[in-house]
Amino acid sequence: MAASEETAGIIYLERPVTPWKIAEKIGLLKAGAAKTVSETPGVDRAKVLAGLRVLLVEDDMANKRVAEGLLGRVGIKPDWAGQGEIAVQKFMQAEYDVILMDCQMPVMDGFEASRRIREEEARLGAGGHIPIIAVTANAMNGDCERCLEAGMDDYLTKPVRKEDLIKRLEEIVPRSTGPEQSDEETWDDMLGDEEASRADVFGDLKMSAEIEELIEEVGPESAKGIIVDFLESCPGQAEVIMTFVPEDFTEALRAAHTLKGTSKLVGQNALSDIAGLIESSCHDSDWATIENERERFSNEISKACEELQSLVDQCPEYESVADLEMMDW
Repeated sequence: MAASEETAGIIYLERPVTPWKIAEKIGLLKAGAAKTVSETPGVDRAKVLAGLRVLLVEDDMANKRVAEGLLGRVGIKPDWAGQGEIAVQKFMQAEYDVILMDCQMPVMDGFEASRRIREEEARLGAGGHIPIIAVTANAMNGDCERCLEAGMDDYLTKPVRKEDLIKRLEEIVPRSTGPEQSDEETWDDMLGDEEASRADVFGDLKMSAEIEELIEEVGPESAKGIIVDFLESCPGQAEVIMTFVPEDFTEALRAAHTLKGTSKLVGQNALSDIAGLIESSCHDSDWATIENERERFSNEISKACEELQSLVDQCPEYESVADLEMMDW
């Protein structure tokens, strides 16, 4: 594709074509920056991505660790906000290249946070537009429209995969973004110390295909941390689902939504399925289905926690760099 063709107003898009890709292309043309990282020949994508200033907005610790693990493998250390209101505050206080925005959060969700950020950009009136990528466990019809209406630019479905995330970042971040890197600086230099091996963290334990895939995606240390986070958050989420009353479906819907995504991530597909059923039943205020499924839900969450706790207990003793940094000297 010749540069003159795009600057003349002809837009080229890779399939699948989505509304946010169209909007992004139009925005780039208006800004006079027709090419993104993924489209520019000869650009070292790894070096550009390693310099990105990312704001990660996520309230669930297991999902937070997943995103940090994925980003860390390409040299990105994100800033973090645990809910939407904090994300808006951080946006106003610091400069970022892109925001990864969870949609379902308490107090202020990702849709409202995105609207507030767009309102703040309009108030400042400098023509700024930070890319916001929605991240959610929902892939239902209408989600795309909700994201666009809230001012988001793109969309990722949990569980997020590394290649999908990197592709989105490459597509949405302009070529000029990122610090200068010397030719002598290697990819290993940007990633820092070599990460622990699978044997260091898990020994020779045999695990499910889903957990093996998680290890491949985020690294062994992050994968173990995600399992531990899941075990720590499960009891609270289960209590909400097992004890809520018909007058208020909101908290149970949020707990089931989170559990649906995180349980699938750690290979507990039966639990993910029942959590998804409870989520949709909460959305429809279908109390009868929830009452009928509570016992099965309780059995599945007990089975999942027992299996994963046994796995963690069998892991060899290993003290990570992150653990040492967190110690109170």
